[in-house]
Amino acid sequence: MMHQCSSLNPSKMDQVTQEKMQMLTVIKSETGLDSQNYKCFRCNSFIGLIFGTYNVCYLDGCYYCSNCHDNTEFHVIPGRLIHNWDTTEYEVCHESMEFLKMIELEPIFDISKLNPSLYSTVPEMSEAKRLRMQIFQIKKYLSCCDDDNAVVAIEKKILPRLYLWEDVSIYSLRDLVEVANGKLIEQLRSAVQLAMQHIKSCKRCWQKGYICELCKSEEIIFPFQLDLAVTCPLCSTVYHQQCKKGIACRKCSRKTSRALQDLHI
Repeated sequence: MMHQCSSLNPSKMDQVTQEKMQMLTVIKSETGLDSQNYKCFRCNSFIGLIFGTYNVCYLDGCYYCSNCHDNTEFHVIPGRLIHNWDTTEYEVCHESMEFLKMIELEPIFDISKLNPSLYSTVPEMSEAKRLRMQIFQIKKYLSCCDDDNAVVAIEKKILPRLYLWEDVSIYSLRDLVEVANGKLIEQLRSAVQLAMQHIKSCKRCWQKGYICELCKSEEIIFPFQLDLAVTCPLCSTVYHQQCKKGIACRKCSRKTSRALQDLHI
């Protein structure tokens, strides 16, 4: 399943583009020249046997003549990257190359639906998810901050990919490649560090922090401190991870207790 992107409207695509969109999240296999009647998939000129050389496009698994595919263009194949974490650049035909260049910046891949196991098997994807979860939480603080300059400075760290802090599982093809080579992780880490520096120095943001109700420590904690804090999924109260282990949320317990008392009134 791919994320719907407003700039890629299926109703405005030609048939070839729509067909290639369906190939983005699968790994296509060769089916043999006879499946194409020994004709180039693009121009229908005869290929193979006595007719002439041919090349395979690794995006669609089809065969092409040397005019439509001369083995000079290479690209990461989305399906291989998503399912096998294969960052190899494979040979593609000219038409597929144009298509991949057209879509590579579009945030259309929902990894939580396409292959969530990447988060547990690929350390880079696990780290990217952690950083995006942090920046997603941080965005809630910045949306209430009146320091516009600080917000703009943090946004610049991820521009033009503002979707990176809107949905933690949506990626473009370029994003996934840059997770693999470390570039996106460094970009996200830089944005998180800058945002944390701002929150610690901004009185308004700092006042939105939490005191752990279990240990009563004076330490201010925040939901985006994923290595330190844990957030109750029901009431959003924040505790130290070490304090919360095996202990029910105090705030939720009080609500439940009051509700039971009301029933007996």
